[in-house]
Amino acid sequence: MTNPRMILAPDPDLGVHPHGQGSQWSKVCQAFRRAAACVLQCGPQPQPHTTIELRAENENLKFQIEQLSNENAKLRDRVQEEEHIVNMLLGALGASVDCSLQLPPAELYN
Repeated sequence: MTNPRMILAPDPDLGVHPHGQGSQWSKVCQAFRRAAACVLQCGPQPQPHTTIELRAENENLKFQIEQLSNENAKLRDRVQEEEHIVNMLLGALGASVDCSLQLPPAELYN
């Protein structure tokens, strides 16, 4: 990338731009100067991830979400089985209980 200081440095050979200070050219130069000042003030920015890296990370996260969703479903099934067993035992004693957990639905993870 070209150094912004080099682009915006005044060139004594050019003199004043023929369109003057209030022209569109002047406004563009001012915008470039503001942007360059921001870049120089903030310093170098980290390079953004490539699209391929982001897609790979996205796929990895989708896979992890799917695994957690499957694990969540297994835990729900286990809770239901244990609730059934508890209710059978309590039913033999003439009572029942609702042991269901209030877990978020699996659709939230998909």
